[in-house]
Amino acid sequence: MWWLTRLKVSAMDIRHIIICLILLLPCLPAGASTLSKENQQALQQLDALLQRSDDLEQQKLQRIESLKAKLDRTTGDEERFWVAKSIFDEYQTFDGDSALYYGKRILEMAEHLNRPDLQDEIRIVASTIYTAIGLLDEGKAELEKVDPDGLSNDLKIRYMRQQIYLISHENQYKKINSEVEMLPDEGKAVLDSLMKILPPSHPEYYRYLAYQAMGDPDQSQQVLDRVLPVMDNLGYESQSDATLAWMVARLYDTLGDEQGKVYFLIRSAIADMQIANREIASLEELAVIMDRYGELQRAYDYVDHCMVCAERFKNRVRMLRVASLQNEIHRHYHDRFVQLHRADRTHTWLTIIFALILLATCVYIYLQRRKLARSYDNLAKAKVGITDRLEELSTTYSQLADNNQQMLEMQQRMQQANASLEESDRAKARCIGEMLEACSQYLDKVEAFRRSMLRLLKSSQYDKALLLAQDRDDEQAMLKEYYKKFDETFLSVYPNFVEDFNHLLQPDQQILPKEDGRLNTELRIYALIHLGITDSARIADILHCSVQTIYNKRMKTRNKAILSKDTFDYQVENIGKS
Repeated sequence: MWWLTRLKVSAMDIRHIIICLILLLPCLPAGASTLSKENQQALQQLDALLQRSDDLEQQKLQRIESLKAKLDRTTGDEERFWVAKSIFDEYQTFDGDSALYYGKRILEMAEHLNRPDLQDEIRIVASTIYTAIGLLDEGKAELEKVDPDGLSNDLKIRYMRQQIYLISHENQYKKINSEVEMLPDEGKAVLDSLMKILPPSHPEYYRYLAYQAMGDPDQSQQVLDRVLPVMDNLGYESQSDATLAWMVARLYDTLGDEQGKVYFLIRSAIADMQIANREIASLEELAVIMDRYGELQRAYDYVDHCMVCAERFKNRVRMLRVASLQNEIHRHYHDRFVQLHRADRTHTWLTIIFALILLATCVYIYLQRRKLARSYDNLAKAKVGITDRLEELSTTYSQLADNNQQMLEMQQRMQQANASLEESDRAKARCIGEMLEACSQYLDKVEAFRRSMLRLLKSSQYDKALLLAQDRDDEQAMLKEYYKKFDETFLSVYPNFVEDFNHLLQPDQQILPKEDGRLNTELRIYALIHLGITDSARIADILHCSVQTIYNKRMKTRNKAILSKDTFDYQVENIGKS
């Protein structure tokens, strides 16, 4: 038993075991840094969208096919232009070659309509697409066809934005890498000029404010303080949301905040996935970061999706860059495999060593338990201290009771708020019921008309059938009833819409309905825009008007706006939103 005596002597000091563990730590493999819990949850959301990427792309293709079918049915020149432009807009970040094809078509249509402003807008967007797919000379040539002196303020902003985009991609495409390059001096000069004419109310104001602050830690922090409240209200369902999130990630990168950078890269990638954007950059950066964090499966999935998007968008330069990234991730995977194989052998020996240490620790614990028997005498003295502690706990309990009372009061207020929300939901349900009832009545009238026509035709009373078909009194009455139901339903849900809408107009140009509780044509148009229906053709179908009428009234109303008429529709959509 001589070894037990020696063990007893050395085990009296736990520091010996701790020293042994410290000496063994260098033998353990170094673990990768971990992502925050918030980033892990965001990555799970991104992974779920990645699994649905084919469905999301199929939905976009269905929208495009629907627009193409509508184009075939459309006969008016101007209406055909706007439908073709909708197809062009859908293809911009989805298929570069198709976007350029439709860009040429609508450019010809714009020339036929004698609309130089539309021609300039199309050439600017075409330059963006040429630049995205790596045809820099073509993109520059297309931009040089635009005369910046004759542009409106909105088109001038787009023109300067494309200048920045073209300059920033020249060096990046020449180097064929995925690193984010700082904007050259030439691009910074254009960016400074852009910020002088870009109003804070513009949807892309914060994007270029962040772009301007990249590389400067002090300025980046100031811009973050301004832009983060805006990010809380984003739905991450548009390309502008994706780009803004990418810019915020760059600010966090400037500040050295890795977790913040990763979070907004994920948000940017989520926005790209939701709109089926194939010109995707955030996911490519995330693949590199996941590789660095040891998330090899995610790195593989992300870089594979980037390669598929680059192939389908026909982005030749990005395909080369992603292929290089794929090879690098594959090499890292092979190195990791070799490292793990070596680590397995090391872990085997470490397991044996730790088993011996555990055995020694058990012996030490046994000896220590014998000492505990001598400590029971001190428990009596500790009881006095426990009694004092119980008195303190009693006081704390009283404070908790007060806090519980406050929580009950807060709960009552929350119940009142929930009751108010339920009442609002019931009001909306009533509105839906009324609209359904109106639709049912309309169907009944159509059925009655059909039966009357059938009866007259069967009895060979063709003259009466003709007179009945030419009588438009019922149609006009139903249309008036339709407008009335629309007005009542919309105003019951948005009772302050007319007042809030007029706040956007000049005081002497405000639009007021002739009757309380009713809307006129202009107000109905912008009521639909507030509901998210911005296409003039769709609005014309809903209100039973011509597309030209809708277009003229929208232009006339925008001219009455207090702020920029270019962002007037955007302001109407956000009426009542905080």
